[in-house]
Amino acid sequence: MQPTTDLTPVQLTFLDLVTRSYSIEQAAKETELRWSTIMEWSRTIPEFRLALDEAIGCRALLNRERAQEFTYEALQVIVKVLRDEKASPSIRLRASLTLIKMATPSAEAERKSAPKQQPQAETKSETAETAENSEKVHNVHKAAQSQPVRLSVEPGRNAICPCGSGAKFKRCCGNPVPAATTTAAASMAA
Repeated sequence: MQPTTDLTPVQLTFLDLVTRSYSIEQAAKETELRWSTIMEWSRTIPEFRLALDEAIGCRALLNRERAQEFTYEALQVIVKVLRDEKASPSIRLRASLTLIKMATPSAEAERKSAPKQQPQAETKSETAETAENSEKVHNVHKAAQSQPVRLSVEPGRNAICPCGSGAKFKRCCGNPVPAATTTAAASMAA
């Protein structure tokens, strides 16, 4: 990290601690700074914000290098667990998945290494066709939403009726009362 003359000695000390793998909270405690002060500096002093970003990047690089020192040893432990027949199957599965993950490039790494394609300029007819297709999809979706839901399988007798009444199916659509019965019951009640 290059020292910046516009920053105070306290700010430089704080940034140095962050560079040496202190978290922002730890560095603030060490330099007796408040979190709000650091955030204020970050918002109002562009040099401090840039230096803080650089310090965080340096810390990440340092931590990555430290982790790489133990990669070989960690790999050996994973292989040992994988080959241990007395180890539980779930532990062996995790070891296998870890090895596969280590051997497979991440999607981000593939995206970075892939050649960037230049977007092709759309012609007016392609733009109109895309808009037309989009409108067709929208209309089909709208029509599908207005259609009632039809169940291919009849619900159970004690299930809530799919018509939306909130009653049990057996007392609603599952047991429709014939019209003759309702008129006879109405005449008896009268």
